[in-house]
Amino acid sequence: MSRDGQVRTESRELVEKFTFSYLTSASRRYAVFEHVLASSSDHWITESEDRLFTFQDEVYLFLPKRGANPDQVGRVLSGEFVRGMLISLKDIPDLANRQCVGLDVLQTIVQGVDHLIIGAYDETTYLIWSKRD
Repeated sequence: MSRDGQVRTESRELVEKFTFSYLTSASRRYAVFEHVLASSSDHWITESEDRLFTFQDEVYLFLPKRGANPDQVGRVLSGEFVRGMLISLKDIPDLANRQCVGLDVLQTIVQGVDHLIIGAYDETTYLIWSKRD
């Protein structure tokens, strides 16, 4: 494996562990990742095993605390152009798979952000921003 490939693998594994730990450490937590290359009209969406919701034409994969496992986190992070949020939601109903959400739900999600995860350096590693308490 090349040095670049090793860095990519190690970085993804660290972010996978960070995300899984966040999801399982308290209730009402979600990991939400924008699928930047997808459109809500894409045919693969109906066949996808991933949990997702849409806002207008945008597609977001999400992982709830319930049933989250490291393999699911890894599958989401293996995509290109990672942009994700780790959120804690107190005042919103559970996100439902294949739900089309309105702007109010998206704004509530943004207000609940504890961490932002962004793919960096040609997607070989990640930047994580964390909200201060």
